[in-house]
Amino acid sequence: MTSKHTTSSTPPNNRPADSRRTTFNGDLQEWSRLVLAQDAPDPLARLLALTKHVPAPELALILCGGVIANGGTWYAHAPGDHWPASHLVKFSLFGVSGTGPTLAEAAADWRKAARRMTRERVAS
Repeated sequence: MTSKHTTSSTPPNNRPADSRRTTFNGDLQEWSRLVLAQDAPDPLARLLALTKHVPAPELALILCGGVIANGGTWYAHAPGDHWPASHLVKFSLFGVSGTGPTLAEAAADWRKAARRMTRERVAS
C-alpha cells in the first residue's frame, strides 16, 4: 500500500475540501512549520490557538505529529481491529492527556483538558 505525500501552505483551520489526501507526514510538516518554527513561548497555548476551529479528526493527526516532534505519547489500535470498550486511544502532549474510543474522540478530550489547563495557568 502506498500513501500520497502532499503538503499545503494552508493553515489547518482553512484546509481545502480535498484535505483527506493530506497524509500524516504532511500534518507533521504543518505542525513543525506552524508551531516549532515560530519560537512559541507557550507551545500548548499556541497549538490551541492554531487549531481552535480544526475538526477533531484532523486535530488527531496534528497531535500525532506533535507527539513525534515533542516526545509525548500516543496509543492507538491497529486499523481494522475490533475495539472492545476496555481499549482506549490516548494522547499525551505538553503534560496534557486525552482518551477516547476513537482517535477523534481522544483528540477532542485532549483539547478540552488542554483548554482547562491553559485557563488554570492564566488564573493563577
